[in-house]
Amino acid sequence: MNNLNELIKLIDEKRIVQIACDLMRFKSDNPSTTDLENHSNEAGIANYILDFFKSVGIEAYAQAAYFDRVNVIACLKGISKESVPSIAFNGHMDVVPAGDLSLWEHDPYDPWLKDGKLYGRGACDMKGSIACFMHVMETIRKCTIYCF
Repeated sequence: MNNLNELIKLIDEKRIVQIACDLMRFKSDNPSTTDLENHSNEAGIANYILDFFKSVGIEAYAQAAYFDRVNVIACLKGISKESVPSIAFNGHMDVVPAGDLSLWEHDPYDPWLKDGKLYGRGACDMKGSIACFMHVMETIRKCTIYCF
Protein backbone atom coordinates (compact mmCIF):
# COMPACT_ATOMS: atom_id res chain seq x y z
CA MET A 1 0.00 0.00 0.00
CA ASN A 2 1.35 3.43 -0.96
CA ASN A 3 0.70 5.98 1.82
CA LEU A 4 0.86 8.93 -0.58
CA ASN A 5 -1.85 7.40 -2.78
CA GLU A 6 -4.00 6.82 0.30
CA LEU A 7 -3.53 10.45 1.32
CA ILE A 8 -4.43 11.69 -2.17
CA LYS A 9 -7.72 9.77 -2.00
CA LEU A 10 -8.64 11.80 1.11
CA ILE A 11 -8.23 15.20 -0.58
CA ASP A 12 -11.63 16.92 -0.78
CA GLU A 13 -11.95 19.34 -3.70
CA LYS A 14 -15.10 20.94 -2.23
CA ARG A 15 -13.24 21.64 1.01
CA ILE A 16 -10.43 23.33 -0.93
CA VAL A 17 -12.95 25.51 -2.78
CA GLN A 18 -14.62 26.41 0.54
CA ILE A 19 -11.30 27.45 2.09
CA ALA A 20 -10.28 29.35 -1.06
CA CYS A 21 -13.58 31.25 -1.05
CA ASP A 22 -13.10 32.17 2.60
CA LEU A 23 -9.60 33.48 1.83
CA MET A 24 -10.75 35.38 -1.26
CA ARG A 25 -13.32 37.33 0.74
CA PHE A 26 -10.50 39.12 2.55
CA LYS A 27 -9.59 42.34 0.80
CA SER A 28 -5.85 41.93 1.16
CA ASP A 29 -4.70 44.27 -1.60
CA ASN A 30 -0.97 44.89 -1.71
CA PRO A 31 -0.30 48.53 -0.87
CA SER A 32 1.73 50.54 -3.32
CA THR A 33 5.32 51.06 -2.30
CA THR A 34 4.64 54.80 -2.08
CA ASP A 35 1.64 54.38 0.23
CA LEU A 36 2.73 51.85 2.86
CA GLU A 37 0.71 53.60 5.58
CA ASN A 38 -2.44 52.58 3.68
CA HIS A 39 -1.66 48.93 4.20
CA SER A 40 -3.59 45.81 3.34
CA ASN A 41 -5.79 43.59 5.50
CA GLU A 42 -3.24 40.82 5.68
CA ALA A 43 -3.71 40.64 9.44
CA GLY A 44 -7.32 39.56 8.88
CA ILE A 45 -6.47 36.77 6.47
CA ALA A 46 -3.49 35.75 8.62
CA ASN A 47 -5.79 35.41 11.64
CA TYR A 48 -8.17 33.26 9.59
CA ILE A 49 -5.30 30.97 8.59
CA LEU A 50 -3.99 30.81 12.17
CA ASP A 51 -7.46 29.95 13.51
CA PHE A 52 -7.86 27.31 10.81
CA PHE A 53 -4.61 25.56 11.71
CA LYS A 54 -5.30 25.73 15.44
CA SER A 55 -8.81 24.31 14.90
CA VAL A 56 -7.37 21.22 13.18
CA GLY A 57 -4.60 20.71 15.75
CA ILE A 58 -1.66 22.14 13.83
CA GLU A 59 0.87 24.38 15.54
CA ALA A 60 0.91 27.84 13.92
CA TYR A 61 2.05 31.34 14.74
CA ALA A 62 2.29 34.79 13.15
CA GLN A 63 5.59 36.48 12.51
CA ALA A 64 5.41 40.29 12.34
CA ALA A 65 6.78 41.77 9.13
CA TYR A 66 5.67 45.38 8.53
CA PHE A 67 2.60 47.23 9.86
CA ASP A 68 -0.17 44.60 9.70
CA ARG A 69 1.76 42.51 7.17
CA VAL A 70 2.65 39.19 8.76
CA ASN A 71 3.94 35.78 7.88
CA VAL A 72 2.06 32.69 9.03
CA ILE A 73 4.18 29.71 9.94
CA ALA A 74 2.52 26.36 10.51
CA CYS A 75 4.36 23.17 11.40
CA LEU A 76 3.11 19.63 11.31
CA LYS A 77 5.71 17.34 12.79
CA GLY A 78 5.99 13.84 11.45
CA ILE A 79 5.97 10.74 13.59
CA SER A 80 8.86 8.99 11.89
CA LYS A 81 12.17 8.68 13.70
CA GLU A 82 13.85 8.09 10.35
CA SER A 83 15.55 10.86 8.45
CA VAL A 84 12.90 12.00 6.00
CA PRO A 85 12.64 15.15 3.90
CA SER A 86 10.50 18.07 4.96
CA ILE A 87 7.91 19.80 2.81
CA ALA A 88 7.62 23.58 2.80
CA PHE A 89 4.65 25.41 1.36
CA ASN A 90 5.39 29.04 0.54
CA GLY A 91 2.96 31.65 -0.69
CA HIS A 92 1.64 35.16 -0.18
CA MET A 93 -1.67 36.42 1.16
CA ASP A 94 -1.83 39.75 -0.66
CA VAL A 95 -3.37 40.34 -4.08
CA VAL A 96 -2.97 42.94 -6.78
CA PRO A 97 -5.58 45.68 -6.20
CA ALA A 98 -8.79 45.10 -8.15
CA GLY A 99 -8.88 48.64 -9.50
CA ASP A 100 -12.19 50.26 -10.42
CA LEU A 101 -14.82 47.88 -9.01
CA SER A 102 -17.46 49.24 -11.41
CA LEU A 103 -15.53 47.59 -14.27
CA TRP A 104 -16.00 44.15 -12.77
CA GLU A 105 -18.93 41.97 -13.81
CA HIS A 106 -18.92 40.52 -10.27
CA ASP A 107 -17.57 41.76 -6.96
CA PRO A 108 -13.96 40.50 -7.08
CA TYR A 109 -14.00 39.89 -3.31
CA ASP A 110 -17.12 37.72 -3.50
CA PRO A 111 -15.84 34.57 -5.25
CA TRP A 112 -18.02 32.76 -7.75
CA LEU A 113 -17.98 29.46 -9.62
CA LYS A 114 -18.68 29.30 -13.33
CA ASP A 115 -18.26 26.23 -15.54
CA GLY A 116 -16.36 24.46 -12.77
CA LYS A 117 -13.86 27.30 -12.34
CA LEU A 118 -13.38 29.59 -9.35
CA TYR A 119 -13.18 33.33 -10.01
CA GLY A 120 -12.29 36.33 -7.88
CA ARG A 121 -9.24 38.09 -6.41
CA GLY A 122 -6.60 35.54 -5.58
CA ALA A 123 -8.21 32.48 -7.15
CA CYS A 124 -5.02 31.73 -9.09
CA ASP A 125 -2.52 33.95 -7.30
CA MET A 126 -2.30 32.85 -4.56
CA LYS A 127 -5.28 32.18 -2.34
CA GLY A 128 -6.34 29.09 -4.26
CA SER A 129 -2.89 27.62 -3.73
CA ILE A 130 -2.87 28.54 -0.03
CA ALA A 131 -6.23 26.77 0.32
CA CYS A 132 -4.62 23.66 -1.19
CA PHE A 133 -1.69 23.91 1.24
CA MET A 134 -4.05 24.28 4.18
CA HIS A 135 -6.23 21.34 3.19
CA VAL A 136 -3.26 19.06 2.52
CA MET A 137 -1.89 19.81 5.99
CA GLU A 138 -5.37 19.35 7.48
CA THR A 139 -5.70 16.00 5.69
CA ILE A 140 -2.27 14.78 6.80
CA ARG A 141 -3.14 15.79 10.37
CA LYS A 142 -6.42 13.89 10.29
CA CYS A 143 -4.92 10.88 8.58
CA THR A 144 -3.87 7.99 10.77
CA ILE A 145 -1.48 6.86 8.02
CA TYR A 146 1.26 9.49 8.02
CA CYS A 147 3.38 9.45 4.93
CA PHE A 148 6.32 10.98 6.78
